[in-house]
Amino acid sequence: DGTISIIDLKTSSKYSKKAIEEHSNQLLIYAIAMQQQGYTVRDISWNMLKYAMIESKRGQKMVQRNELLTDEFEDAYVYYPLTQDSINRCKEWVTHTIDEIESKDSLFDEWERKSNQFYCCNLCSFKDKCPAAKEFKNNFWNR
Repeated sequence: DGTISIIDLKTSSKYSKKAIEEHSNQLLIYAIAMQQQGYTVRDISWNMLKYAMIESKRGQKMVQRNELLTDEFEDAYVYYPLTQDSINRCKEWVTHTIDEIESKDSLFDEWERKSNQFYCCNLCSFKDKCPAAKEFKNNFWNR
C-alpha cells in the first residue's frame, strides 16, 4: 500500500538515551531516502536482537535472550519518533558533518589512534579502495 516500517537489526547492547540520539540519524536517513522514493514511512525502530520482551507484573519487560526462562516472548523493538523536527535535526547533522569534513586539510588531522579504527584498516571490504583508510594506514597506523 506504499507504506513501510524501517527496522534496523542491532546485535549490540541497548542504547543509552545519549546513544539513541546519536544513532537515530541512521534510521532517519533511511526514512528520508524512502520518503524521497515515494513511500510513507509508518515508523522507524531498532530490533535489539540481544534482548526480548516478556510479560512481567508491571507489563512488558526487556531481558537478555540468554536469560529467558520461557518460550513466550516478543522481539525487543525500540521505536524512535519520526517527526518533522527529528528529520530537520538529522538534515542539520548531515550538513554540519559534511561541512566539518570539507573543512579539514587531512581526513585524519585530528584523529588519535584508537582500537576501533582496526576495522577500517583491516576488516572493511573497501579498505584497499578507500582513500581515507589508505591515508590513515600510511600516516597514523604505525605510530
